[in-house]
Amino acid sequence: MAQFVAYRKDVEGNINLLAPYFNADTRGKEKRLEVFKKHGIDLNKQTIYPMQTILNYFKDLAQELGDMNLFLIGKISGHEMPGQDAKNFKELIEMANIVYHTIYTINGKPMYNPTTKVFEQGLGSYTVQSFDENKKEMVIVSNTPFTSKSDEGLFTGLFEKFKPAHIQSFKIMLDITKERRAKGADSCTFIVTWQ
Repeated sequence: MAQFVAYRKDVEGNINLLAPYFNADTRGKEKRLEVFKKHGIDLNKQTIYPMQTILNYFKDLAQELGDMNLFLIGKISGHEMPGQDAKNFKELIEMANIVYHTIYTINGKPMYNPTTKVFEQGLGSYTVQSFDENKKEMVIVSNTPFTSKSDEGLFTGLFEKFKPAHIQSFKIMLDITKERRAKGADSCTFIVTWQ
């Protein structure tokens, strides 16, 4: 499914993930608050909202303030996620997928069960398609309803905060030879390289 469309109507998410972005900088804060209010989002009153409400917010934010704001939300979210136990970039993405399925719920129940290690369907996922430590390359497929820019920001935030000590730098590129959500496809593919 393309971006900004929830796969299920009964999925809800925790809006607190947007709070660090909202409070990050005074520039543009009034505009961000205006977009929040347009969707009935109030960080002081309620934390759980339908996923479609969150996606509608993202869509308006992209249209009114640009894709870089979605990148920043993703990057801040990446910095907020756990990842200190990851041994490599592959494990970071696997952890991010678990967190993603934990912060979204159906009837208050997280979409990942840590006991059975089963993911509930209807949210999409972050999947490591290939990982080669020797070639220093990884391919990630994301089939979530968020944009490639927010995904790129998420990966950037994760890798900046938790990259293993032996890695000096990394690069994340959207593979434009593959289908993309911005063009109506179901997924986006990213190529990650590092030094």
